[in-house]
Amino acid sequence: MHRPLFFSLFVLFLLSACSGSPVVYDRIETGRAIQLPRDHYAHDNFRTEWWYYTGILDAEDGRTFGFEIVFFKRRIDNDFYMGIPLRGGLITDRAYLAHFAIADPQKRELFFSEKVGLDHESANGRAGARKDSYHVWNGDWSVREIDGRQVIDGEMRGYRLKVALAPKKPPVLHGDNGFFLKDESEWGEHGTYYISYTNLVGEGTLFVDGKPLAVKAKAWMDHEYGTKQLGPQQIGWDWFSIRMADDTELMVYLLKQRDGRHSVYSKASFVDKNGKVTALRYDDLIVTPGRTWRNSEEGGGKYVLEWTIAIPKLKSVYRVKPVFDAMEVNSATTTNVRYWEGMIRVDAEVDGRAVAGNGYMEICGAARPVVYLTDNDADDGGNG
Repeated sequence: MHRPLFFSLFVLFLLSACSGSPVVYDRIETGRAIQLPRDHYAHDNFRTEWWYYTGILDAEDGRTFGFEIVFFKRRIDNDFYMGIPLRGGLITDRAYLAHFAIADPQKRELFFSEKVGLDHESANGRAGARKDSYHVWNGDWSVREIDGRQVIDGEMRGYRLKVALAPKKPPVLHGDNGFFLKDESEWGEHGTYYISYTNLVGEGTLFVDGKPLAVKAKAWMDHEYGTKQLGPQQIGWDWFSIRMADDTELMVYLLKQRDGRHSVYSKASFVDKNGKVTALRYDDLIVTPGRTWRNSEEGGGKYVLEWTIAIPKLKSVYRVKPVFDAMEVNSATTTNVRYWEGMIRVDAEVDGRAVAGNGYMEICGAARPVVYLTDNDADDGGNG
């Protein structure tokens, strides 16, 4: 979840609470060059960081599944719980959280699990993210780079996914060469550094109720890190990762405001078949929301699930629909956020041609605001 964090492990909060001066985190800066592969790894001094995979699995028996697996890292030494400042890092100054979901269109169900872990230096390998190589893990869930492939392993009740993915295109640096400005306020610039692999392909095994299925995978990977990520009037986002049959990709990041409108800081990136990136501003997009769906569960959100996104400068129109509706995630014990994350179908007209596609959509902030990315007090020096 291109994405929000909240740490709810009560014992950790109480034991970590102690006096001390606020920690000053790193801030985003215009013109800071992203250095790869180093910036694909973990960053200690930004407040929030995540590595986020979504994709489509085509199984050997003809079935199709969707998957999401995401690893979050959160600095908690300037956080508060019930008014208690979590300063001093008595146990750890970092919390690790993870989400794993399988979407099963045949059953029209989403299966979800989540994990909380402490810093690996304090928890005997329970969870962590390396700074010197690409390896992020939480319990028995992990992603790591092995021989140029990004290898994912995740298991929950009824499902286990083991897949190795290789990029068909170079990484995409969204916004201004990876500097993804989301807002400006009295606290300075808000945003992240934002890197994607928009076209990952590979194969592996999906175990369904213990039965192995060989799968071919097409996936998308997002990596974002920053400190004050959203502005004071922003509550979430509507996000789209789209892969088209003509070997192009489109990322659309619509920042959601309290007044119901999208922010002028919203952005998009179009990747052509050769990997060339066209950065798009909000005024390059004409976004029309369509059909909505509401989760009938208590606390469930109301989500716009059908969209039309027109990009006149690219002579293209994308029409987005969900594969099925019931794909709301309730991350009650980790991020404490309800969000819709699921498989989409896309029908597009590109320069007069009809092109089909698929991908993933995330709608965050519709059920409740994403408060832990909009904390705009000055307790950490006003970092961006």
